[in-house]
Amino acid sequence: MKPVQKNTIKLIACTGLTIFIMLLATNVWLSTTRHKITQQMRTELAAEKNRLINKINKLEAKIAKQKSVTSVRQIAKELNMIQSDKPVEILQAEIR
Repeated sequence: MKPVQKNTIKLIACTGLTIFIMLLATNVWLSTTRHKITQQMRTELAAEKNRLINKINKLEAKIAKQKSVTSVRQIAKELNMIQSDKPVEILQAEIR
């Protein structure tokens, strides 16, 4: 067997070390990029969540307003529906 030259050993060691450092740097870069993307997504999702909560609150307020007695009376007035002075009669159905 031929003895391995010192230059070859140094070259292999330097190449291995260079590859290791490159992989480490790539890992750090990917991790940083992933962290930035995660932060951006969290910000966007928080904004979307707040927008949806505001929309839900507005819709709930609108529903509450539509169910109120004054709102129902106003709608009835707009539709020219008048309130009867007579009490409501419940008609009995004939049972056969």
